[in-house]
Amino acid sequence: MKNETPEMKNYKVRHVGGRELIVPAKNGTEAKRKACRVWGYRPGDWWVGITACSAKLLPNQDHQGRKGIY
Repeated sequence: MKNETPEMKNYKVRHVGGRELIVPAKNGTEAKRKACRVWGYRPGDWWVGITACSAKLLPNQDHQGRKGIY
């Protein structure tokens, strides 16, 4: 079906500056964009945007108690 929404998965996004954030997103790129917006960076900025981040898919489990967007 066309109108199905993709399942949101939890990604751990890390920035080269040492910041970390757990973000629910459809894919890693969206997770990096959301994290950049939370941190106040423009996602398209070459030095501090999504090019300076890495996103790792977390296994399905309860992530309560960790910092993140919920």
